[in-house]
Amino acid sequence: KPWVPLPLRPWFWIPLVILMAGGGIAFEVALFFSKKNQGWATKGQFTTETGFMHYVYTFPPVAISMLFAGLWAWTDIEIRRLQPYVDLAKGNSPPQRSLLLDYTRSHTFVVWSVAARNKHWLVTMGSLLVVITFFFQPLAAALLTVEDIFWQEPRSTTNNLAAISLNQDGNFEDLTSFLTAAGYASADVLYGIGDPKFVHQGYAIAPINLPPVSNGTVFANTTAVLSTPTCLNMNKLDSGGQWNNSASFQGCTFTWAVNKTAVNLFGVDPIDDSVECAVFTSQAEQFRPVIFWFFTYQPVAMASVTMCSPGITLSDVSVQIDLASGNLTTVDVLGSLGSDKGTPKAFSQFAGNVTGDPLDGRAYNGMFFELTN
Repeated sequence: KPWVPLPLRPWFWIPLVILMAGGGIAFEVALFFSKKNQGWATKGQFTTETGFMHYVYTFPPVAISMLFAGLWAWTDIEIRRLQPYVDLAKGNSPPQRSLLLDYTRSHTFVVWSVAARNKHWLVTMGSLLVVITFFFQPLAAALLTVEDIFWQEPRSTTNNLAAISLNQDGNFEDLTSFLTAAGYASADVLYGIGDPKFVHQGYAIAPINLPPVSNGTVFANTTAVLSTPTCLNMNKLDSGGQWNNSASFQGCTFTWAVNKTAVNLFGVDPIDDSVECAVFTSQAEQFRPVIFWFFTYQPVAMASVTMCSPGITLSDVSVQIDLASGNLTTVDVLGSLGSDKGTPKAFSQFAGNVTGDPLDGRAYNGMFFELTN
């Protein structure tokens, strides 16, 4: 009774060939839809590009290629074993091509050349296919990768939830809002918590109705307020014996005295009403520049002082907002408010009490307030 090795039986090698051909077709179909849909969305831990989970989702193609490589290597070794007996059965075969021939003792990478010299084409083809599967196996790990894909949704209209204006409601007549903002600014300086939402590098925009998406970037045109304090260095400093100090700013003299109650002393003062300081005191105290001074006794007694003036600018801007964090990431100025560059001129009407009465385009210094009105 004739005996045929298991890998050479039709019920084995025919399904193997069909599966390999089907796998190639499946890869082409998957590649087509991957390009069409820009890949498949991943969630959770599968979104990482490194680590254990990256190994998990890149392993299936490697496992499949290992299976095919193993089955084909088994088929190839049985073909190499039977080839000498096939020549012997044909008759008139020399010993070196039949009884003395053993392809199984030759290395897989060179046996195909020996078989080609002997014109054993089935052995040659089988060995070459095994070598090719060896090269494909490590490449299978690159079939599945994680990439950042950015989708651009169609243009849509979103609504501002507020507009540039001075809120004169009774709820804002005290300093609660100011103290909250000042506390946040102090925390940012101390702990680096970053800007709050809708604020970026001094620019503040009105809240925008953002789409309910967990990740992405919104590009929008809106209006913004830029806080721009301008600081002026002193012209001269007279230490006056290290306890009584005076500094001059464009002819305006500021004096302050210190007592040795601590090694480092500092403070903030308004500019006094005087003729020589009229250039700075021509406006109400809450809009005037303020003086920041510092004094230390170590290593020697010395003082430093600067004057800062508050200021605001109203602009039409183009912004980018990160939906994952809600943070304002980019602000590009398109023009001054009402220039009709990116935002309707109608937006400027809401800023009437900022550019006109009572602010007249001025900014509060945030340190001193007129409490009589």
